[in-house]
Amino acid sequence: MSEDASTTTLPDGAIVRMARAEDVPTMIQIETDREGADDAVDLELVANTPGGLDGMSVVELDGRVVSIATLLNESVRIGDVVLPAGQIEMVATATEAEGRGYVRALMHRCHVLSKARGQVIQVMIGIPNFYRQFGYVYSVPMHPWATVTPGIEAPPEFSVSTATTDDIATCHALQEQLQSKFDVAVPHSDDRWRWILTHVSSKQALGRDASGNAVGVARVLAADGFVAIGEIASTSAGATDALLAHALGLTDDDGSVRVNIRPHVPGLAERTADVERTQWYYLRIEDPSLLMTALEPVLLRRLRDSGNAEGSTLISFWGSHLRLHWGDQGLRVEAGGPMQAPISTGGSGLPVDALGSLLFGCGAAGLEDRYPDAYLGRRADLMNTLFPPQSADLLTYYLPC
Repeated sequence: MSEDASTTTLPDGAIVRMARAEDVPTMIQIETDREGADDAVDLELVANTPGGLDGMSVVELDGRVVSIATLLNESVRIGDVVLPAGQIEMVATATEAEGRGYVRALMHRCHVLSKARGQVIQVMIGIPNFYRQFGYVYSVPMHPWATVTPGIEAPPEFSVSTATTDDIATCHALQEQLQSKFDVAVPHSDDRWRWILTHVSSKQALGRDASGNAVGVARVLAADGFVAIGEIASTSAGATDALLAHALGLTDDDGSVRVNIRPHVPGLAERTADVERTQWYYLRIEDPSLLMTALEPVLLRRLRDSGNAEGSTLISFWGSHLRLHWGDQGLRVEAGGPMQAPISTGGSGLPVDALGSLLFGCGAAGLEDRYPDAYLGRRADLMNTLFPPQSADLLTYYLPC
């Protein structure tokens, strides 16, 4: 398979290529058949956005599109560095074309396209275990879900309505204010704000106080008696109650509401019960050297703040390794091949699968308990300085509920 995102032909004659406008009706039908009508609306919104088709890939067999995938442009903020990233969504194959390797071909094309766009990481939610085969690793825990305590009433000074595209700036400001409290954040892009305020699978509930000031926003999914509320951002416990009461009002008399327990939301944790198992986001990092280089400002700041103005260290991934050198001229990353004895040479050894957790999750301190083949060695203190635990808040196209 070629290493560019141009048109390629598979051994069975199927063609892997960028989607075209004339493909959209068939793509919508595949998405409807495999994922449902709501997801098909989401696909159509992306396809009709300027540049949207450029991120959509298809497999064509005997003149008909039979498999699809979409690469969305994202950004991951860590500290004050913003990393270009990709998210693959709306992956589906016509039933009669399953089992032929088409999803693998589409994932490959999306990854090549992501690299060509300068994206240094991919993030996604998806089928449990399935995406591991494409290099994705569970690296960042999601905020857990729980049940909303029944009987919450909205304080009389607050009102809640459904946001429209005219409210994008207001919704974004509320989310940005909350996400500033996290070390790592993925915001909604401008395009995605338009999509999620237009599509039918969820709504944005916007809370206002008696003066009309926006004081809270949340994403609400309500279908067939099932109600989930996530991505809550509010400025007070009263505003939080107003949003929760709104969600409760969408249920049947005996219905319940699930809520995403997002940290830093005033009064939210106190309104929940029966916390569920924590799920995780997938991350994929193709080039550790490229990613470490992109993180230079963050890594240098951590080193200098701890008094490590100059030095070097070795991180082996067993099958490959990196050497980090830093000083007055900045931070330089050197990539090398296999290194099976990093501890004896004064370095650290980690499985490459641990890189996402190292950078965006538990940090160096949590790796040895999670990965039997992680060894910080004598540089443990330095590794903990370079890679402290990170709090993360990711907003994705779909609400992971």
